Amino acid sequence: MGKQSVWTKTTTLLSRGVVAAALLVGAASSSWTVPLQAQSGTIVLTPTVGVTPPLTIVTVNDGPEVQLFPHVGGDLVSYSDTHYENDRLPLKYFRFSTGVTSQIPLGDAIADYWPDIDDGRITFTRFFSDRDAIMLFDTSTSALNEILPAAGSARQMSGIGGNTLAFVDLRKTDGSFGSGDIVAYDLTSALSTRLTASIDTFNEFPSVSHDGQTIVWTNCTPGLVPGGELIPCGTMAAVWDNSVAAWSVKTISPTPAHGSEIADTDGTWITYSYSPSASPTEEDVYFVPVAGGPARRLALAGQQAYPSISRGVISFTSYEDWAHGSIFLYVIATNTLYQVTSPHNLGLSGVDVLDSGAIRLAWSSADNDAPESGLNVYATTFRVPLTTTSQTCLLYDPALVKKRGSAFPIKVQL
Repeated sequence: MGKQSVWTKTTTLLSRGVVAAALLVGAASSSWTVPLQAQSGTIVLTPTVGVTPPLTIVTVNDGPEVQLFPHVGGDLVSYSDTHYENDRLPLKYFRFSTGVTSQIPLGDAIADYWPDIDDGRITFTRFFSDRDAIMLFDTSTSALNEILPAAGSARQMSGIGGNTLAFVDLRKTDGSFGSGDIVAYDLTSALSTRLTASIDTFNEFPSVSHDGQTIVWTNCTPGLVPGGELIPCGTMAAVWDNSVAAWSVKTISPTPAHGSEIADTDGTWITYSYSPSASPTEEDVYFVPVAGGPARRLALAGQQAYPSISRGVISFTSYEDWAHGSIFLYVIATNTLYQVTSPHNLGLSGVDVLDSGAIRLAWSSADNDAPESGLNVYATTFRVPLTTTSQTCLLYDPALVKKRGSAFPIKVQL
Protein backbone atom coordinates (compact mmCIF):
# COMPACT_ATOMS: atom_id res chain seq x y z
CA MET A 1 0.00 0.00 0.00
CA GLY A 2 1.25 3.49 -0.80
CA LYS A 3 1.60 6.61 1.29
CA GLN A 4 -1.22 8.13 3.30
CA SER A 5 -2.50 11.03 1.24
CA VAL A 6 -2.47 14.65 2.36
CA TRP A 7 -6.22 14.58 1.88
CA THR A 8 -6.64 11.68 4.31
CA LYS A 9 -4.63 13.41 7.02
CA THR A 10 -6.13 16.84 6.43
CA THR A 11 -9.78 15.84 6.24
CA THR A 12 -9.34 13.63 9.29
CA LEU A 13 -8.25 16.69 11.26
CA LEU A 14 -10.92 18.98 9.89
CA SER A 15 -13.75 16.45 10.27
CA ARG A 16 -13.83 17.10 13.99
CA GLY A 17 -16.42 19.75 13.25
CA VAL A 18 -14.11 22.72 13.48
CA VAL A 19 -14.19 23.29 9.73
CA ALA A 20 -16.49 22.15 6.98
CA ALA A 21 -13.97 21.76 4.19
CA ALA A 22 -15.73 22.05 0.85
CA LEU A 23 -12.70 21.30 -1.27
CA LEU A 24 -13.90 18.25 -3.18
CA VAL A 25 -16.77 19.93 -4.96
CA GLY A 26 -15.16 19.81 -8.41
CA ALA A 27 -12.68 22.44 -10.02
CA ALA A 28 -10.38 23.55 -12.82
CA SER A 29 -10.26 22.63 -16.43
CA SER A 30 -8.28 25.40 -18.08
CA SER A 31 -9.01 25.26 -21.80
CA TRP A 32 -6.46 27.97 -22.56
CA THR A 33 -3.53 26.16 -21.01
CA VAL A 34 -0.72 24.87 -23.20
CA PRO A 35 1.65 21.99 -22.50
CA LEU A 36 5.00 23.06 -21.10
CA GLN A 37 6.35 19.53 -20.80
CA ALA A 38 4.82 16.18 -21.56
CA GLN A 39 6.24 13.16 -19.79
CA SER A 40 7.59 11.71 -23.04
CA GLY A 41 11.29 12.34 -23.53
CA THR A 42 11.90 12.43 -19.80
CA ILE A 43 15.54 12.25 -18.69
CA VAL A 44 15.99 9.48 -16.13
CA LEU A 45 18.58 10.23 -13.45
CA THR A 46 20.28 7.79 -11.11
CA PRO A 47 21.69 9.96 -8.34
CA THR A 48 24.95 9.45 -6.52
CA VAL A 49 24.40 8.64 -2.85
CA GLY A 50 26.16 11.26 -0.74
CA VAL A 51 27.36 11.10 2.84
CA THR A 52 25.03 13.02 5.11
CA PRO A 53 27.02 15.09 7.64
CA PRO A 54 26.29 14.75 11.38
CA LEU A 55 23.01 16.50 12.06
CA THR A 56 21.86 18.56 15.00
CA ILE A 57 18.10 18.05 15.26
CA VAL A 58 16.04 20.92 16.69
CA THR A 59 12.68 20.07 18.26
CA VAL A 60 10.36 22.79 17.00
CA ASN A 61 7.21 21.41 18.65
CA ASP A 62 6.61 18.02 20.26
CA GLY A 63 3.44 18.96 22.07
CA PRO A 64 0.18 16.98 22.16
CA GLU A 65 -1.93 16.21 19.09
CA VAL A 66 -0.56 16.80 15.59
CA GLN A 67 1.73 19.51 14.18
CA LEU A 68 2.04 19.48 10.41
CA PHE A 69 2.54 21.45 7.17
CA PRO A 70 5.92 22.95 8.21
CA HIS A 71 7.25 25.65 5.88
CA VAL A 72 10.74 27.11 6.25
CA GLY A 73 11.78 30.64 5.39
CA GLY A 74 15.16 31.88 6.62
CA ASP A 75 15.11 32.15 10.41
CA LEU A 76 11.51 30.94 10.71
CA VAL A 77 9.42 27.81 10.35
CA SER A 78 5.63 28.06 10.39
CA TYR A 79 3.30 25.12 10.98
CA SER A 80 -0.25 24.09 11.82
CA ASP A 81 -0.90 23.02 15.42
CA THR A 82 -3.98 20.86 15.90
CA HIS A 83 -3.86 21.05 19.69
CA TYR A 84 -7.05 22.77 20.76
CA GLU A 85 -6.65 25.91 22.83
CA ASN A 86 -10.00 27.06 24.20
CA ASP A 87 -11.70 24.94 21.49
CA ARG A 88 -9.77 26.71 18.73
CA LEU A 89 -6.80 25.78 16.54
CA PRO A 90 -3.88 28.26 16.40
CA LEU A 91 -1.03 28.72 13.95
CA LYS A 92 2.50 28.94 15.28
CA TYR A 93 5.99 29.86 14.11
CA PHE A 94 9.43 29.15 15.51
CA ARG A 95 12.49 31.42 15.30
CA PHE A 96 15.77 29.49 15.02
CA SER A 97 17.99 32.36 16.21
CA THR A 98 16.17 32.63 19.55
CA GLY A 99 14.50 29.24 19.94
CA VAL A 100 11.23 31.03 20.71
CA THR A 101 7.83 29.78 19.54
CA SER A 102 5.14 32.40 18.88
CA GLN A 103 1.47 32.16 18.05
CA ILE A 104 -0.44 34.29 15.57
CA PRO A 105 -3.34 35.93 17.46
CA LEU A 106 -6.60 34.14 16.62
CA GLY A 107 -8.92 37.01 17.44
CA ASP A 108 -12.48 35.84 16.87
CA ALA A 109 -11.46 33.12 14.41
CA ILE A 110 -12.17 29.42 14.87
CA ALA A 111 -8.96 28.05 13.38
CA ASP A 112 -5.84 28.90 11.37
CA TYR A 113 -4.46 26.36 8.90
CA TRP A 114 -2.22 25.70 5.86
CA PRO A 115 0.61 28.22 6.39
CA ASP A 116 3.29 29.32 3.94
CA ILE A 117 6.18 31.69 4.60
CA ASP A 118 8.46 34.01 2.67
CA ASP A 119 10.71 36.84 3.83
CA GLY A 120 9.24 36.90 7.34
CA ARG A 121 5.64 36.98 6.11
CA ILE A 122 3.21 34.13 6.81
CA THR A 123 0.09 33.58 4.75
CA PHE A 124 -2.55 31.12 5.91
CA THR A 125 -6.22 30.15 5.85
CA ARG A 126 -8.36 31.54 8.66
CA PHE A 127 -11.73 29.97 9.39
CA PHE A 128 -14.38 32.31 10.81
CA SER A 129 -17.94 31.38 11.66
CA ASP A 130 -19.17 33.20 8.53
CA ARG A 131 -16.30 32.83 6.02
CA ASP A 132 -12.97 31.26 5.12
CA ALA A 133 -10.34 33.95 4.56
CA ILE A 134 -6.74 34.29 3.40
CA MET A 135 -4.59 36.16 5.90
CA LEU A 136 -1.11 37.72 5.82
CA PHE A 137 0.94 38.14 8.99
CA ASP A 138 4.22 40.09 9.14
CA THR A 139 6.43 38.60 11.86
CA SER A 140 8.59 41.72 12.04
CA THR A 141 5.73 44.15 12.72
CA SER A 142 2.94 41.77 13.89
CA ALA A 143 0.70 43.38 11.27
CA LEU A 144 -2.19 41.05 10.38
CA ASN A 145 -4.37 41.66 7.32
CA GLU A 146 -7.07 39.83 5.43
CA ILE A 147 -6.49 39.58 1.68
CA LEU A 148 -9.42 40.85 -0.44
CA PRO A 149 -11.92 40.74 2.46
CA ALA A 150 -15.45 39.82 1.40
CA ALA A 151 -18.54 38.66 3.25
CA GLY A 152 -19.15 34.93 2.92
CA SER A 153 -15.79 34.29 1.22
CA ALA A 154 -14.64 30.69 0.76
CA ARG A 155 -10.88 30.89 0.22
CA GLN A 156 -8.36 28.29 1.32
CA MET A 157 -4.74 27.19 0.81
CA SER A 158 -2.35 30.06 0.01
CA GLY A 159 1.27 30.48 -1.01
CA ILE A 160 3.54 33.52 -1.01
CA GLY A 161 6.72 34.67 -2.73
CA GLY A 162 8.00 38.15 -3.52
CA ASN A 163 5.03 40.44 -4.17
CA THR A 164 2.77 37.55 -5.22
CA LEU A 165 0.27 35.70 -3.08
CA ALA A 166 -1.79 32.85 -4.58
CA PHE A 167 -4.82 31.10 -3.11
CA VAL A 168 -7.78 28.83 -3.90
CA ASP A 169 -11.15 30.55 -4.26
CA LEU A 170 -14.10 28.17 -3.87
CA ARG A 171 -16.55 30.77 -5.13
CA LYS A 172 -17.08 31.55 -8.80
CA THR A 173 -17.02 35.10 -10.13
CA ASP A 174 -20.84 35.23 -9.80
CA GLY A 175 -20.60 34.37 -6.10
CA SER A 176 -21.90 30.80 -6.38
CA PHE A 177 -19.87 27.88 -5.08
CA GLY A 178 -17.50 26.27 -7.54
CA SER A 179 -14.75 23.72 -7.41
CA GLY A 180 -11.82 25.94 -6.54
CA ASP A 181 -9.97 28.38 -8.80
CA ILE A 182 -6.41 29.66 -8.41
CA VAL A 183 -6.18 33.42 -7.85
CA ALA A 184 -2.94 35.44 -8.04
CA TYR A 185 -2.86 38.56 -5.87
CA ASP A 186 -0.30 41.36 -6.26
CA LEU A 187 0.67 42.61 -2.82
CA THR A 188 1.95 45.89 -4.27
CA SER A 189 -0.94 46.87 -6.53
CA ALA A 190 -3.66 44.92 -4.64
CA LEU A 191 -4.89 43.60 -8.01
CA SER A 192 -6.01 40.00 -8.38
CA THR A 193 -6.05 37.69 -11.40
CA ARG A 194 -8.11 34.50 -11.66
CA LEU A 195 -5.86 31.95 -13.36
CA THR A 196 -8.31 29.09 -13.83
CA ALA A 197 -11.96 28.61 -14.75
CA SER A 198 -13.16 25.51 -12.91
CA ILE A 199 -15.64 23.13 -14.46
CA ASP A 200 -15.01 19.44 -13.83
CA THR A 201 -11.71 19.39 -11.94
CA PHE A 202 -10.42 21.11 -8.82
CA ASN A 203 -7.23 22.95 -7.86
CA GLU A 204 -5.32 22.89 -4.58
CA PHE A 205 -2.08 23.71 -2.75
CA PRO A 206 -0.66 26.69 -4.71
CA SER A 207 3.03 27.45 -4.19
CA VAL A 208 4.89 30.59 -5.25
CA SER A 209 8.58 31.00 -6.08
CA HIS A 210 10.67 33.30 -3.89
CA ASP A 211 10.80 35.96 -6.64
CA GLY A 212 7.02 35.83 -7.09
CA GLN A 213 7.28 35.12 -10.82
CA THR A 214 6.08 31.49 -10.86
CA ILE A 215 3.04 29.83 -9.30
CA VAL A 216 2.45 26.06 -9.29
CA TRP A 217 -0.51 24.07 -8.06
CA THR A 218 -2.18 20.68 -8.32
CA ASN A 219 -5.13 20.08 -10.64
CA CYS A 220 -7.19 17.00 -9.75
CA THR A 221 -10.09 14.99 -11.15
CA PRO A 222 -12.86 14.12 -8.67
CA GLY A 223 -13.06 10.46 -7.73
CA LEU A 224 -10.48 7.88 -6.82
CA VAL A 225 -7.97 6.03 -8.95
CA PRO A 226 -9.76 2.87 -10.20
CA GLY A 227 -9.07 0.12 -7.71
CA GLY A 228 -7.13 2.51 -5.49
CA GLU A 229 -7.43 5.07 -2.73
CA LEU A 230 -5.89 8.17 -4.30
CA ILE A 231 -7.22 11.09 -6.30
CA PRO A 232 -5.64 11.44 -9.80
CA CYS A 233 -3.84 14.78 -10.04
CA GLY A 234 -1.60 16.68 -12.44
CA THR A 235 0.59 19.78 -12.03
CA MET A 236 -0.13 23.25 -13.43
CA ALA A 237 1.91 26.46 -13.44
CA ALA A 238 1.53 30.16 -14.16
CA VAL A 239 4.63 32.12 -15.17
CA TRP A 240 4.69 35.91 -15.21
CA ASP A 241 5.46 37.24 -18.71
CA ASN A 242 7.02 40.68 -18.42
CA SER A 243 6.67 41.32 -22.17
CA VAL A 244 2.88 41.39 -21.92
CA ALA A 245 2.57 42.01 -18.15
CA ALA A 246 0.37 38.95 -17.69
CA TRP A 247 0.37 35.40 -16.34
CA SER A 248 0.89 32.52 -18.78
CA VAL A 249 -0.82 29.34 -17.55
CA LYS A 250 0.81 26.05 -18.53
CA THR A 251 0.31 22.33 -18.05
CA ILE A 252 3.39 20.79 -16.42
CA SER A 253 2.23 17.19 -16.10
CA PRO A 254 -1.05 15.78 -17.37
CA THR A 255 -3.57 14.33 -14.96
CA PRO A 256 -2.29 10.76 -14.64
CA ALA A 257 -3.62 7.60 -13.05
CA HIS A 258 -1.89 8.91 -9.95
CA GLY A 259 -0.01 12.15 -9.50
CA SER A 260 1.27 14.69 -7.05
CA GLU A 261 -0.90 16.24 -4.38
CA ILE A 262 1.91 18.76 -3.75
CA ALA A 263 4.06 20.66 -6.27
CA ASP A 264 6.66 23.36 -5.63
CA THR A 265 8.92 25.80 -7.48
CA ASP A 266 12.02 27.89 -6.81
CA GLY A 267 11.54 30.00 -9.94
CA THR A 268 14.09 27.99 -11.92
CA TRP A 269 12.67 24.50 -11.45
CA ILE A 270 9.23 23.03 -10.88
CA THR A 271 9.10 19.78 -8.91
CA TYR A 272 6.27 17.32 -8.44
CA SER A 273 5.68 13.59 -8.03
CA TYR A 274 4.12 11.53 -10.79
CA SER A 275 3.13 7.99 -11.69
CA PRO A 276 2.22 7.14 -15.29
CA SER A 277 0.65 3.84 -14.19
CA ALA A 278 -2.33 3.01 -12.02
CA SER A 279 -0.09 1.89 -9.18
CA PRO A 280 0.68 4.67 -6.65
CA THR A 281 3.66 2.62 -5.42
CA GLU A 282 5.52 3.57 -8.62
CA GLU A 283 5.42 7.30 -7.89
CA ASP A 284 8.68 9.20 -8.46
CA VAL A 285 9.91 12.78 -8.02
CA TYR A 286 10.22 14.81 -11.22
CA PHE A 287 11.57 18.28 -11.89
CA VAL A 288 11.36 20.41 -15.02
CA PRO A 289 12.84 23.82 -15.96
CA VAL A 290 10.44 26.75 -15.66
CA ALA A 291 11.85 28.02 -18.96
CA GLY A 292 10.91 24.75 -20.68
CA GLY A 293 12.74 21.58 -21.58
CA PRO A 294 12.61 17.90 -20.73
CA ALA A 295 11.50 16.71 -17.32
CA ARG A 296 13.96 14.82 -15.13
CA ARG A 297 12.89 11.79 -13.11
CA LEU A 298 14.75 10.50 -10.06
CA ALA A 299 15.04 6.74 -10.55
CA LEU A 300 14.66 5.50 -6.98
CA ALA A 301 13.17 2.35 -5.55
CA GLY A 302 9.84 2.64 -3.75
CA GLN A 303 7.47 5.57 -3.70
CA GLN A 304 8.55 9.21 -3.47
CA ALA A 305 6.19 12.13 -2.92
CA TYR A 306 5.60 15.62 -1.50
CA PRO A 307 8.66 17.44 -2.88
CA SER A 308 9.77 20.91 -1.74
CA ILE A 309 12.46 22.94 -3.52
CA SER A 310 14.76 25.89 -2.83
CA ARG A 311 17.66 27.05 -5.03
CA GLY A 312 17.96 23.71 -6.79
CA VAL A 313 17.72 21.56 -3.65
CA ILE A 314 14.72 19.22 -3.36
CA SER A 315 13.45 17.56 -0.20
CA PHE A 316 10.90 14.76 -0.39
CA THR A 317 9.55 11.72 1.43
CA SER A 318 10.38 8.18 0.30
CA TYR A 319 7.77 5.73 1.60
CA GLU A 320 8.18 2.10 2.60
CA ASP A 321 4.46 1.68 3.29
CA TRP A 322 1.45 3.89 3.96
CA ALA A 323 2.77 5.07 7.34
CA HIS A 324 6.55 4.88 7.22
CA GLY A 325 8.95 6.98 5.20
CA SER A 326 12.28 8.79 5.28
CA ILE A 327 13.13 12.37 4.36
CA PHE A 328 15.68 12.66 1.55
CA LEU A 329 17.46 15.63 0.04
CA TYR A 330 18.54 15.86 -3.61
CA VAL A 331 20.94 18.46 -5.03
CA ILE A 332 20.23 19.03 -8.73
CA ALA A 333 23.62 20.56 -9.63
CA THR A 334 25.60 17.59 -8.27
CA ASN A 335 23.02 14.83 -8.87
CA THR A 336 23.56 13.74 -5.27
CA LEU A 337 21.07 12.19 -2.85
CA TYR A 338 21.26 12.45 0.96
CA GLN A 339 19.13 10.61 3.52
CA VAL A 340 18.17 12.92 6.36
CA THR A 341 15.91 10.81 8.60
CA SER A 342 15.33 7.15 9.38
CA PRO A 343 11.91 5.63 8.57
CA HIS A 344 9.09 7.04 10.69
CA ASN A 345 5.44 7.94 10.43
CA LEU A 346 6.06 11.12 8.45
CA GLY A 347 4.17 14.16 7.26
CA LEU A 348 5.48 16.78 4.84
CA SER A 349 8.87 18.50 4.73
CA GLY A 350 9.96 22.01 3.74
CA VAL A 351 13.41 23.19 2.64
CA ASP A 352 15.13 26.57 2.36
CA VAL A 353 18.69 27.16 1.14
CA LEU A 354 19.92 30.13 3.13
CA ASP A 355 22.00 32.99 1.71
CA SER A 356 25.02 31.46 3.47
CA GLY A 357 24.61 28.26 1.44
CA ALA A 358 23.45 26.25 4.45
CA ILE A 359 20.37 24.06 4.00
CA ARG A 360 17.54 24.41 6.50
CA LEU A 361 15.03 21.57 6.56
CA ALA A 362 11.88 21.03 8.64
CA TRP A 363 9.51 18.07 8.71
CA SER A 364 6.72 16.51 10.75
CA SER A 365 7.32 13.06 12.22
CA ALA A 366 6.07 10.70 14.90
CA ASP A 367 8.41 9.59 17.68
CA ASN A 368 7.33 5.97 17.29
CA ASP A 369 6.04 3.61 14.64
CA ALA A 370 2.36 3.89 15.54
CA PRO A 371 0.56 4.99 12.35
CA GLU A 372 -1.96 7.12 14.19
CA SER A 373 0.45 8.66 16.69
CA GLY A 374 0.78 12.43 16.83
CA LEU A 375 3.18 14.21 14.51
CA ASN A 376 5.79 16.63 15.84
CA VAL A 377 7.84 19.23 13.95
CA TYR A 378 11.62 18.91 13.80
CA ALA A 379 14.30 20.82 11.90
CA THR A 380 17.99 20.77 11.10
CA THR A 381 20.52 23.04 9.38
CA PHE A 382 23.56 21.61 7.61
CA ARG A 383 25.84 21.91 4.61
CA VAL A 384 26.54 19.69 1.63
CA PRO A 385 28.20 20.63 -1.69
CA LEU A 386 25.74 22.57 -3.82
CA THR A 387 27.92 22.82 -6.92
CA THR A 388 30.44 20.64 -8.66
CA THR A 389 34.08 21.63 -8.17
CA SER A 390 36.84 21.63 -10.77
CA GLN A 391 40.61 22.05 -10.61
CA THR A 392 42.97 23.42 -13.22
CA CYS A 393 46.03 21.21 -13.64
CA LEU A 394 49.00 22.55 -15.59
CA LEU A 395 50.49 20.08 -18.04
CA TYR A 396 53.85 21.79 -17.78
CA ASP A 397 55.91 23.93 -15.42
CA PRO A 398 56.13 27.41 -16.98
CA ALA A 399 59.25 28.10 -14.91
CA LEU A 400 61.11 25.26 -16.65
CA VAL A 401 59.59 24.70 -20.09
CA LYS A 402 61.06 27.30 -22.46
CA LYS A 403 61.74 27.58 -26.14
CA ARG A 404 65.44 27.09 -26.91
CA GLY A 405 67.18 30.42 -26.87
CA SER A 406 64.20 32.16 -25.25
CA ALA A 407 63.62 33.44 -21.76
CA PHE A 408 59.84 32.94 -22.07
CA PRO A 409 57.84 29.75 -21.48
CA ILE A 410 56.33 27.84 -24.37
CA LYS A 411 52.62 28.47 -24.86
CA VAL A 412 50.66 25.25 -24.91
CA GLN A 413 47.23 25.27 -26.55
CA LEU A 414 44.84 22.32 -25.98
